[in-house]
Amino acid sequence: MNISNLITYHAGTCPGAVAVITGNRTYSFAALDRVVSHAAARLSKLDIAPGDVVGTAFLGNGLPHLVAILALARVGAVSVPIRNGIGPDASREIAARFGVKAIVAPTAKAAVAGTQLITVDRSWMEAPADARFDAVSGRGEEPWRLMLTSGTTGAPKCIAYTHAQTMQQILFYGTMPLLREPDARLMCAVSFDIAFGLNNCLRYLLNGRTVVIAMRRDGESRLDYLNRYRITHAYLSPHLLQEYIREAPRDAERCVDALNIVLGGGATPDALLQEVRRKLTRKLHNSYGSSETGRLAYADVETLERFPATVGRVVPWVEVEIVDDSDRVLPSGESGLLRCRGIGPPRTYYDNSEASAERFRGGWYYPGDVASMSADGLLFLQGRADDVINFGGQNVPPETIERVLTGHPEVAEAAAFAASLAGGGKAVHAAVVARGNFDEWALLEFCRQQMGASVLERIHSVAALPRNPNGKVLRRELAQRFSEPPAAADTSTGTAEEN
Repeated sequence: MNISNLITYHAGTCPGAVAVITGNRTYSFAALDRVVSHAAARLSKLDIAPGDVVGTAFLGNGLPHLVAILALARVGAVSVPIRNGIGPDASREIAARFGVKAIVAPTAKAAVAGTQLITVDRSWMEAPADARFDAVSGRGEEPWRLMLTSGTTGAPKCIAYTHAQTMQQILFYGTMPLLREPDARLMCAVSFDIAFGLNNCLRYLLNGRTVVIAMRRDGESRLDYLNRYRITHAYLSPHLLQEYIREAPRDAERCVDALNIVLGGGATPDALLQEVRRKLTRKLHNSYGSSETGRLAYADVETLERFPATVGRVVPWVEVEIVDDSDRVLPSGESGLLRCRGIGPPRTYYDNSEASAERFRGGWYYPGDVASMSADGLLFLQGRADDVINFGGQNVPPETIERVLTGHPEVAEAAAFAASLAGGGKAVHAAVVARGNFDEWALLEFCRQQMGASVLERIHSVAALPRNPNGKVLRRELAQRFSEPPAAADTSTGTAEEN
């Protein structure tokens, strides 16, 4: 079993079907299979063998990056991303941590002492008509990709994607309505270095659908790009979606109505949903999951219109429960810790036994999210357990405050957090990206009226919210930025605590 065999399968059953569009070039599945074989043969000649760990660096989000990942899988090697811009020290740490044998990159600046540098150039994409390299078999339970988490809550953890687990998930995703559309064209808008980007690309490609991974032309807007390539599907974070909204004409009426937008990263503010439906498309979906689990829940267009706060219904191949701190299953409607299990997700972290023991327990995975589930199976997130703020003995998820703030017409984005006070203790603060004039006291009064309590102490105006590569807000960075320096003496009891 080898994931690259699915490319070969489609090359045999529908050789002329379009697999990849990049720039002015179109690759059929037969052509893509030849390119992957050509690259795999080169890697093999360079002594890349089954089980070798190989880094990919500075390859951007283009076809060479995707081909390198698939070619490494085809020879039985394991790829690991070395993200652009992390610096030489971090690159050396990744290489040492995973025993990287070689690094595939287009430039010598990716070189790390003690590893082989394999330089990718244009010739890698020019495969001869008879190019063929049989995928290494018998690798089903072995990894083909080591994916690093975002590191929002500490050092990045590593997840090993095996051939068997990935193949199972590809088959499951192929049953979803969006992937059954024969003329689907997925826009790859998120880096292949990130699980959300690579996994969504492979789910379409390995199910025989078309992916568009071209870059925009100079001066071309995002909306022009969508229309030029006739994009039908795009997976975006709410933050990235904001960029598309900003480029839409003020009075536009659904510029790209053929487009299905699937939002990831939790519930999306209702104000943003309404703006997208007005300016871009009414075909909005929601997908909830993680690097460790893949998709856990999904909301189609109708579900999201009726219940905008939900992240969807649990997908058929996953079981989800809401439990208390003692792992007692809670009744419908009550909030608690979410846990899940199913076919496909990994059952441990690759090289972190301590984190594995914390997150993988008794056959369940605990992502650290606080959630509730309705009687009819809709899942609602209240935020991360680590981010919940204790106010007056009551746990307040920051997302609750953020939904109120983004409901104000002058607020584009918001993030709530617990800031340290000079005399000790903590207070609830928020940072907002304002659309126009920023009036802290008006916003505070608005929140008091909406929430019925004086939860927020301060609201700060920022040009942009700090985010990790996945687009998640870094609340701890905001807390550090806006906390008061410690006073000489502790004279305050504080008002809020972060759990």
